[in-house]
Amino acid sequence: MRKVPVLAILAMGLSVVVGVQSPTPAKAALASSGLVLNLDASIPGSFNGTTWLDQSGNNRNATAMNSPTFDATDGSFTFNGTNQYFNLGNILNMTGAFSVEVTFLPNSISGVQGLVTRQNTGRGGNYFVGLDSAKAFYYVESDPWGIRSTSNLS
Repeated sequence: MRKVPVLAILAMGLSVVVGVQSPTPAKAALASSGLVLNLDASIPGSFNGTTWLDQSGNNRNATAMNSPTFDATDGSFTFNGTNQYFNLGNILNMTGAFSVEVTFLPNSISGVQGLVTRQNTGRGGNYFVGLDSAKAFYYVESDPWGIRSTSNLS
């Protein structure tokens, strides 16, 4: 059986843009075999105001950029939709099979919104998980490059 690296970024009630009202957290069982990164905002103490601490044991912590708003009550972040995000640096250039899991609750679904991305111009291993015009969109630097859902999200 081939092991597939797993990347899990869990931000309960994650908002891609401003204005989420009363998100309802939901948490599924997390994969643990092959886990390479686990950012989970619902774990008390996992965010210290500037750094989102990796729970996988691999010490791949993410740095908050432009101060996303953290709500410790429900373990969620709110982003302004323009320049707030978390930066992991130049890591996790996945070139083989891998899985990404992210929980989010957007206020609106328009344009292109990145949920989990690795974009490093001139380097291999880039990927994108997000929304494109109300459809789930997945892109990785290998054939078939990108897959867009046929159904709109609401």
